[in-house]
Amino acid sequence: MSVLVEPGHNNTYPLNHARILYESVATSVSATGAATNFPASSVLTEFTYERWKPTTSGDVITLTFPVQVINALSVSAHSNLNPTIEVRTDGVWVEINPFPASGESLSAEFAEQDFRVLDYSFDNEAMLWLLAPRRADGIRITVTYTGTAPTIGVVAVGTVLEMARPFYGEHRPAMLTSDTVVRPTELESGEWLGASQIRKGRPVNMTWDHLKASWVRRYWQPFAQSVKKRPFVIAWNPLQFPADCLYCTTSEQPSPTNSGPRDYQSVSLSARGYSDGTEPNVRSLPMAVDFFQMFDFTRASEATYFDVDEVLRTAATGEPRFAYDPATGKSEGLLIEEQRTNLVLWNEDLSDAAWSKARGSVTSNATTAPDGTQTADLFVPDTSNNSHFVNQSNFTLAANTTYQRSTFVKGGAGIDQATVRVGGGSWSDVGWTGYLDLNTGELTGGDASKVDVTALPGGWFRIASAQTTDGTGANGGLLVAPAQNDSVTFAGDGVSGIYIWRPQFEEGEIASSFIKTEGSQVTRAADKVERTWAEEFSASSGSLFIDFKLLKLTPNGGIISWFAGWSLRTSAAGPQGFRFRLRSPDPGGTLFTVGPEVTLGRFKIAYSYSQGSATISINGSSPETVSASDEVSGGVFELLGRAGVKEMGTVKDFKYYPRALTAAELQELTAP
Repeated sequence: MSVLVEPGHNNTYPLNHARILYESVATSVSATGAATNFPASSVLTEFTYERWKPTTSGDVITLTFPVQVINALSVSAHSNLNPTIEVRTDGVWVEINPFPASGESLSAEFAEQDFRVLDYSFDNEAMLWLLAPRRADGIRITVTYTGTAPTIGVVAVGTVLEMARPFYGEHRPAMLTSDTVVRPTELESGEWLGASQIRKGRPVNMTWDHLKASWVRRYWQPFAQSVKKRPFVIAWNPLQFPADCLYCTTSEQPSPTNSGPRDYQSVSLSARGYSDGTEPNVRSLPMAVDFFQMFDFTRASEATYFDVDEVLRTAATGEPRFAYDPATGKSEGLLIEEQRTNLVLWNEDLSDAAWSKARGSVTSNATTAPDGTQTADLFVPDTSNNSHFVNQSNFTLAANTTYQRSTFVKGGAGIDQATVRVGGGSWSDVGWTGYLDLNTGELTGGDASKVDVTALPGGWFRIASAQTTDGTGANGGLLVAPAQNDSVTFAGDGVSGIYIWRPQFEEGEIASSFIKTEGSQVTRAADKVERTWAEEFSASSGSLFIDFKLLKLTPNGGIISWFAGWSLRTSAAGPQGFRFRLRSPDPGGTLFTVGPEVTLGRFKIAYSYSQGSATISINGSSPETVSASDEVSGGVFELLGRAGVKEMGTVKDFKYYPRALTAAELQELTAP
């Protein structure tokens, strides 16, 4: 339930009249804890994607403002929220206990939980508390939780506009209005969990008739001026439809019109309601299907990924990986990778004989690793004035092939630099020969274009570097070494060292997710995401949208590979580098090159097809149209893959529309 009423709330008009909170009086905010990249200041912005996240259960976020009368509080964009709400009056904090606007008792299972919001609220739906009027100068929200920390996006406090008339029969309730689309279900941060029938947005038409002109001038006009600049929260009928509460924006300038010869006016407004700042799920339509019903996902092995808590996790065979950026904590989407093999043995046990230890010793399980286990080892150089390292060699390598070497390293054990290099072999390039500062993550020396560093929680760094073999294909290996003063040669003290965990050596253009090994080399199977069109498919016209991030570029790699349909792929590198291509459903599949040169990174692409032509927009670009003689037919499509040619990346969103979107809609859908 999204609208709650505190006992003592005084109504000028009945609760079946709309309530609108459009101005927030809050001027400052503070919190007892805030996760990295989730500051308390986020709740004072209008942006639902910027959020506050606590660090521990019981954290409090406090909004303050000059002393004044308030009677409403709203929260728009949130997750896992079970708050305690308190209002400060004359220096005293008092907890509020709201009830459903209908006055009906809550169900029995909620009776012992103090009517907390989690019990009757949906993630990301706007919530509106109608409070007893009071002079106050602060609101504070205490969050308690177990497991995943909650988030809060937009908070407003002030006085509500009570509409003098109710809505009439022409009203289109936003919760029941949709343009049917098949798309994955997402949490507030974008992770892909399943699939729903949803709408492009939540359009809501608002019309009020027979309002006194004096009331319009006094109460409506300030609201009409405000909505030109900022969103607002509306509950159109809190008494009968308390769940229909929306965080809205409008591009209109709502103007009153005279209504007949008497002193009455009508006002109307069309707005778009949001639940999570993008395109909301719709509870009133048939509920979401499971991810495995929407797509056939396969992977014939375990695989690792960073979860929402920035911890390295292992997904079981056949389990999709919804990954997060460990450096920022932000959702990346569904991780899709090609098959890779880690040539290193015993990469969680450097004490094993598979590892050569040059002028140093290993202490096993010396500290907590990035997966939360006590499995990271300490390597301590001896006192000789020489190089000190651990290494494995004699991996069988192919000629003229790029390999990646990577590892997790951490300081805090007395030595402040580390490097990861090849241990033998014959190479066509020097590779990276520099050093990583284990305090700052800065690189010194060597060719930085050949190395990638990711800062992780707990002081860990992931360091990966590439090097290409020459024509001989001589056997090679890797070594991990501590360093001092930009040199691997120094005299240790026999006590200080560096922490090392899960070194990896693999063939590929980029380093992939980490693969645990023991006494033999281990292969992680490729991820595969497919769908066979069913009754929702339209052969005559339709549109597809994908929001994805490319981690590597593959000649003629597939983005959306669709048998007997318009497919999207990368081109082979030419004079302009990689480009995107649309492949037509014609026999033989004509390839049309579209858009600018492609670099690695994030893309939003949408294309529509109808009557033998397709129109595409890339990251909000002006749409391009190409033509073919045949319409599409049914078949199977695959995401980030094509006939065994696998792109590597993350998919944050995918939609299918059973109609051809207009060029303007395609451009709007893909705007950055």
